[in-house]
Amino acid sequence: MKDLTTRRIWFAVFVLAVFSVGLTAGIALDRHLIFARRPAFARGGGPGPFGGPGLFGIRRPSPTDIADRLARELDLNGDQERKLKEILTRGTERMEAFQSGNRRQFDGLRQQLDAEISAILTPEQRAKFEKQQEKRRRERPRPGGSGPGVPPGPPR
Repeated sequence: MKDLTTRRIWFAVFVLAVFSVGLTAGIALDRHLIFARRPAFARGGGPGPFGGPGLFGIRRPSPTDIADRLARELDLNGDQERKLKEILTRGTERMEAFQSGNRRQFDGLRQQLDAEISAILTPEQRAKFEKQQEKRRRERPRPGGSGPGVPPGPPR
């Protein structure tokens, strides 16, 4: 009887192991296929909105990339293409300035909220809270695409 129970346990472990390997392989393959389906400009990891990859590591197309695509699709002449590049470059600069201003405002509001929370905590709770905050800051993805725990690169 004990031998039968041991066999059942080993069989269950074997089935679980096979399932785990299949799941891991499926996830890895899916990630690979998602990467392969990205447009060519997205796989490069070049400049994004903060000088690094954009959302999910996908690079936003530059104003030149967009202008080139529109010039082909709309059959623009040379003068129109030059003006379009200037418009897109100015627009990108304005949007990045807006985004930067919003980031500073958001960071200020977060600091204010953290200070209000800290004010109601006991010293022991405050120490835990500050430790959690530091961990969050270390693990948060950084502007510039440098990833968690790595200081951002030099500003543009």
